Amino acid sequence: MKIFRFIYLIALTALFITPVVAQNENADAVYQKLVKEYTLKPDGSTVYRLQKQIKLLSQLSFNRLYGETFIVYNPQCQKLSINKAFTVTADGKTVNTPKNAFNEVLPGFAADAPAFNHLREMVVTHTATEIGAIINLDYSLASSKDFIPFLSGHEIIGENSPIDELVIRIKVPKGKTLNYRMYNCALQPDKREESKMDVYEWRFKNIPTLSNESFQEKDLNCIPHLLFSSVDMPSSIQWMTSKTGFNAGLTSEIKSKIDELLKNETGDIQKILKIQSLLAGELSTLNIPMIYTGYNPRTSAQIWASNAATRLEKAILFSQILNYTGIPANPVMSFPSVYFDKNIGNLAGADILVEAKPHKGETLLLSPDQKDILNKKYAIGGRTLIDLSPTKSFTSKTYSFPKNQLAMEGKLNWNPTANTLEGTLSLTMTNAMNPYFDFSKDSSKVKNYLAGGLSSKDISKVSISKLTEETTKAQLTVTDKSASRVQDDYYFMDIPAFKNGSDEWHLSVMLSDRSIPLEIPNLLEEDYELDLTIPDGFVMVNKPVEIKNGNALGISIYQSGNHIKIKRSLHLAQKTLSHADYTSFREAMIQWNNTNYRTIVLKKANN
Repeated sequence: MKIFRFIYLIALTALFITPVVAQNENADAVYQKLVKEYTLKPDGSTVYRLQKQIKLLSQLSFNRLYGETFIVYNPQCQKLSINKAFTVTADGKTVNTPKNAFNEVLPGFAADAPAFNHLREMVVTHTATEIGAIINLDYSLASSKDFIPFLSGHEIIGENSPIDELVIRIKVPKGKTLNYRMYNCALQPDKREESKMDVYEWRFKNIPTLSNESFQEKDLNCIPHLLFSSVDMPSSIQWMTSKTGFNAGLTSEIKSKIDELLKNETGDIQKILKIQSLLAGELSTLNIPMIYTGYNPRTSAQIWASNAATRLEKAILFSQILNYTGIPANPVMSFPSVYFDKNIGNLAGADILVEAKPHKGETLLLSPDQKDILNKKYAIGGRTLIDLSPTKSFTSKTYSFPKNQLAMEGKLNWNPTANTLEGTLSLTMTNAMNPYFDFSKDSSKVKNYLAGGLSSKDISKVSISKLTEETTKAQLTVTDKSASRVQDDYYFMDIPAFKNGSDEWHLSVMLSDRSIPLEIPNLLEEDYELDLTIPDGFVMVNKPVEIKNGNALGISIYQSGNHIKIKRSLHLAQKTLSHADYTSFREAMIQWNNTNYRTIVLKKANN
C-alpha cells in the first residue's frame, strides 16, 4: 500500500511541475485557473474569495455540469459579493452575465425547516455557453466574527475536471499563527508579507481529474489534502461547546414525555434504544450542514417546539435526555484519523455521534438520528472522536478497524421427492457483523440474515447460545419446503450464505485495473462448512472444486458417498488494497462470487 501511494504521489508531484498535454483530451471541461483565497481580518471576521476560469469542452459541460454555479450562505452573518461574472465565447467575444442570471433560492436541504429558512443559495446561470467558451466567475463571501471567529479549511487538491493551475492563498494578520499541514504532497507554501498580512500561497500545475472509480478510500487518502486553521482543535471545540444550545437544560414537557416513555423499562440498554427510537421516529432530521449554522445549535425547547432538529441538535438532545435518566452521555465529533491534528482546529467534514455509558456493559456509540442495530464503535474504525461535553477538558480517542467474523456450520438433509431441506445451522457473528441491538430486542431476527438458498421462512426455530455486543452464537433449525429447482431431471440448490457478509458489498463486477487504491467496507473473515446428505442414487453434477488463493480465499466442494462437503472461506485482512494487491484480490472475488461455486447441481446416477 505504501509503495503504491509513493509511486502515485511521485507521479502527481510531477504533474505539479511538468505540463501534461494529454490530461484534458477526454475531459468535458478544464479549469484553466482556480484560485481559492482565505483571509482572516484583525477583528476576527473572515473573507473567502473564489476565482475560476472554466473552458467548456463538451455539450455535457454546460448542459449538466458547469452551466450553473451554486453558492450557499447565511445572510444573517455573511455577505455575498459577485466581483466578476462573464463568459468569453469560442470566437473571443466577452459576454457579461446579466442581472437576471443571478437568482437567490432556498437551499434544498433547508426545505421544510422553518428555523433555517433564512439560508440562501445564489444560483448563477452562466450565459453564452458553447463548446470552447470560457466561464469566468469571481465572488467573495464575507463572514462576521460572530459567525465563526477563526479561519479554517480543508482543501482536497483536485476537482471533477482537470485543473491547469490551482492557487490556494491564505492571509492572516502579521504575526498571527497559522497552523497548517499538507498531506500526501511535499509542496511547501510561498510565504510573504503583504499590507501587514502574512500570506501563505500554494501553487499547483496540471492537476488531473479526481477518479470516479467505485470503492475508493472513503477519505481519499492517496490524494493531496491541505488542512489549516488559525486556532488549535481544543480552542475550536471550546468555542463551539460554549454556545447556549449545548448548555440549556430540558424543559418540563420533555421530561414528562421521557418519564412516560420509560415508566416500564428497567434496563439501561432498552432505555437507550427506546429514546433513540423516539428521536428517530418522531423528530424529523434536518440535513443542514453545520458550517451554514456556524456550529450553533438551538436549545432543547426550540427543537421540541419545532419537532425537527439537525444531527448536532439531536445528539445534544439525546445526550441531555440520557443524562436526565441517569445514564451518562455526551455528543462526540468524529473525524478521519488520518486528517486529525490537534494543532489544527478545523471542524469541517466532521460527523456527530452520541457516546453513552450504561451502568452494565461497554460504552456505546450511537447514531443521533437513526435506529442502530449495533454499537457503532465496531463500525467507525479509522476515526478519531472528540468529546463535546461543555464541562469537560479536551479529550480525543482513536478507533482501529476491528476484525469481524461470520461463520456458518451445518448439517442438512435433502429429500428430492418432497423437495425439502432439513437440518441445523450454527452461526457466529462478531463485531461489525453482529446486529446485537436487533437480536437483543428479538432473537428470532437472526433468521433474517440468511441468504443463498435459505430465507427467514425456511427457519422453524432459533436458539441463542451467546448474545453479547461482540458476539452472537445461534443455532437454527431448517425446514425448507422448496429446497431445489428442477429442470430436465437436474436439481439446482443454492448454497446458504450470510446476507450481511461480503455479498452485501456487490463486488461481483470489478474493473480489470484501477488507478487508485480500493477500500472494502470492513475487515472480514467469512467461513462456511456444510455437510449436505443426499439420497442413494443421486450424484453431484458439478466438477469437484479445490481452489486456494493465498490466505484470502479457499473453496472446496466435492461428493463423498451420500454427502456433499462444502467449505468456503474468504479472509480479508486489508481494509485498503493497493494497486499491487488489486489483481489477486479481484481474482479472489471473481472466484468467490462465481455462481458455479454457489450452486449444487444434482441428478440421479442412471439419468
